[in-house]
Amino acid sequence: MAAIEVGAKALILTGNLRPSEAVLGSADEAGVVVVLVRGDTLSTIERMENLIGHSRIQQKTKIETIVRLIEENVDVDSILDSAGL
Repeated sequence: MAAIEVGAKALILTGNLRPSEAVLGSADEAGVVVVLVRGDTLSTIERMENLIGHSRIQQKTKIETIVRLIEENVDVDSILDSAGL
C-alpha cells in the first residue's frame, strides 16, 4: 500500500501470493500495474539482473534487449487489459 501511495508505476510481487482485494483495488484506482511472480524476491532480482545486467539501462543495446525480451515473454495485451488501459 505504501508503494501505491507514493506513486509507484508498477508493483512486482514475489512469492506467488495474491495480494488482498484492498491492495488490488487501490492499485487499480491509482493505475498501478501489479505483476505476480512465482519465485522469491532474491531469485527474481537475480533473474532480472541476468537478463539486463548491472550497467546503465540507457545504453541502446540494453533497451533493445529489454524490448525484445518483453515482446517474446510478456503478454503485454493481457497486462494492459487487466490494468484497464
